[in-house]
Amino acid sequence: MLYLLAFILLGYLLCRFRLLKDEGVQWLSRLVTTWLLAILVFNSFYAYFSVDKLKESLQYLALHLGGLILMALFGYLLVKKQELGGKCLGPWLAGCLFPNVGYIGLAVVQSVYAHPDFIKDQGEAILYSGVAIILTNLLLGSLAEPLIQHFAGVAQEEKRPFRKVLFSPAMIGFLAGLALQLFRLPLPAIAHQGLVLAGKATAPLAMIIIGCKLFSCCLKEIFGDKKLYVICTIKLVVFPVIIYWLGTLVCSNRTMLMVLAIMLSCPAVSILTIYAGSCGGDDRWCTRAVFLSTLLSAITIPLVLLILG
Repeated sequence: MLYLLAFILLGYLLCRFRLLKDEGVQWLSRLVTTWLLAILVFNSFYAYFSVDKLKESLQYLALHLGGLILMALFGYLLVKKQELGGKCLGPWLAGCLFPNVGYIGLAVVQSVYAHPDFIKDQGEAILYSGVAIILTNLLLGSLAEPLIQHFAGVAQEEKRPFRKVLFSPAMIGFLAGLALQLFRLPLPAIAHQGLVLAGKATAPLAMIIIGCKLFSCCLKEIFGDKKLYVICTIKLVVFPVIIYWLGTLVCSNRTMLMVLAIMLSCPAVSILTIYAGSCGGDDRWCTRAVFLSTLLSAITIPLVLLILG
C-alpha cells in the first residue's frame, strides 16, 4: 500500500512544482492504456496460464465471473440508492468489475498462503490468482471504455464494437500469450525480462496520474465526501463477504473461495481514472474513489480475512 501511495504523492508533487504538465499526463495516459496494458495482459497470461491446469483454471474462472456479476449488481443498486449521476455510475461499476488484483490481490494471496498453516495450498492459490489477473486485465482493456461511455451518455464512435474489442490492446496481448502457451514456444530470457519490467511500470504510472489529478482537488473534496466512505467500505467489506457465503452454496473448495474473496475485496484498479477522463466519466470523482478505496483497503482487507476466518 505504501508503495502505491508513494507514487500518488510523487504525481502530486510533480504537478505541484510544475515538473509535469497536462500534455505529459495525457501522453502517459495513452501509453498506459495501449502498449503497457497489452504487455500487462500478455505477461499475466504467459506467467500464469497452464494447459496442464486447464480444468482448475476454468472452475475458478466461472466462479470469479459469477462473483464479478454479483459485485456489479450490488454496486449498481448501492450507487442508485446514493443517487449519484451516470458520470459516476460508469466508473463505479468499472471499479466493481476491475479490482486491483495484479498488485494488491496477488501480494495478499502470496502473504496469506506463505503461512505454515496454508503453505500446502500456496501453488493452488497462486494459480487462481493468475486466472483472476488474466481475466481482469482482459476485461479491463476491452470493456472499461464502452461501459463508462454508456452510463455517461457518450456516443461511441466505433459502429462495430465487437471489432473494437477484438483489436483492443488487451485482446492482442491475450492472443499473443495464448498462442505461445498453446504451441509451447518459450520467449528468449532477455525479451521476457524486458516485458516483465515494462508491465510492472503500469501501476506506478497509473498512480502518478492519480496524484496529478488529485492536485486539482481540495482536501475537503478528497476526504470530506461521506457518501464515498460509505460505498467504498460496503464495496470492500460487505460485498466480498456476501459473495463468499453465496459461493459456498455452489463450491466446496475453500482455497478457491478464499482467493475469490481476497480478489473482490481489493480496491479499484488505478488505471480506471485514465479511462474515466477520456470516456466522459467524472474523472475527479473516480480519482477520489480509487485513492480512498486504496487507502481504506489497508484496513478492510485484513478485516475481510478476519471475518472469513
